[in-house]
Amino acid sequence: METKSKLERITEEACARYGLRNDDRFLVRSLLRRPQNAWPACCGSGCATCMDDVVAAAMYILEHTTEEERTGKQSASASDSERAASGEKSGPSGLPQRRA
Repeated sequence: METKSKLERITEEACARYGLRNDDRFLVRSLLRRPQNAWPACCGSGCATCMDDVVAAAMYILEHTTEEERTGKQSASASDSERAASGEKSGPSGLPQRRA
């Protein structure tokens, strides 16, 4: 049995909430890789699928997930706090210091 990631579950929720079809998920997920100021707006022509709904679904995902969950990458602050908890020191570049 395949388990879905939190991102997949939230994406399904967001699409259902805003009336988007399963094949509209790629539109929603593609917005998450772009800065919000580059997201398209509704063109006013009555399209189906309207970008207002796609943007609303993407915003829902942003509100219900972390950046790490969306990108699969650990945030710098999380890795810093884990390093501090383990007693490992980091150099000025944020990389672990070499041990002598």
